[in-house]
Amino acid sequence: MKCGCGGQRHQLKVPYIPAPRSTALVSPILPSKTSLILEDRSGSQPIVKYRNKNVRYSRECQQKCSSVIIAFPPTLENLKKTGLDLTRSETEVFAAVGVNNYFSAAVKLNIPYGVSFIAASSSPSIPPPNVGEPVALLLLNPASQIATSWSWGPYRQFESKEEARELLKTTLSKINKDPRNVTAMSVPVSEIDIRAFRKWDYFPHFDSPELKNDWYGKFNALQGKEKTFWASGLNGMELVEWAIRAGQDVVNSYF
Repeated sequence: MKCGCGGQRHQLKVPYIPAPRSTALVSPILPSKTSLILEDRSGSQPIVKYRNKNVRYSRECQQKCSSVIIAFPPTLENLKKTGLDLTRSETEVFAAVGVNNYFSAAVKLNIPYGVSFIAASSSPSIPPPNVGEPVALLLLNPASQIATSWSWGPYRQFESKEEARELLKTTLSKINKDPRNVTAMSVPVSEIDIRAFRKWDYFPHFDSPELKNDWYGKFNALQGKEKTFWASGLNGMELVEWAIRAGQDVVNSYF
């Protein structure tokens, strides 16, 4: 989430999984792990309230902004975590946003450099099943045993981080060996082998019925209303390039 204050533009980041935890770049600079709530958009300037989680008895402060840019997947669940008092039009538009369960991991494995795995699918034009298991695995550094893995789960259905983590362990335990050695035995993956694991709201988008009914027209009509602008993966495919373009489009179109 970003806000413009006193003629300047500042950034208020609000991660969305699991609960809102945020870092901020405003004037004055807010410390990391700052709890943010977008309190009020009804006046001449939106008001953001924040509290420093690093300080045991930190007082609540507030920041007035000239505008707000929402830069995370705008599902109703995520928006409500920010304290947004949504308008009827915002509720209608963002109730239709769906996201994929998506998980990334860094895992210590016994596979050789240059080996990669991609989950099988029934056809080259059909993605692997979205059952929560890893769909790709790459070892990117010849001097390291840490591999990068990606998993994805059911669309519009909740899958817990714990479920996906267990699937990661059981699936990778079956291939944790040098595949060039026909006599090698696979080594079980343990908790200590999982060096990082995170769940993401991936690829926010509208489904076909909404696309047929001009939902992006309704979405674009929200830009600037309540002094709020919208820039996230919903503006295009969930890639770094498109995320950058979404921000540029808001700036070039409205500022």
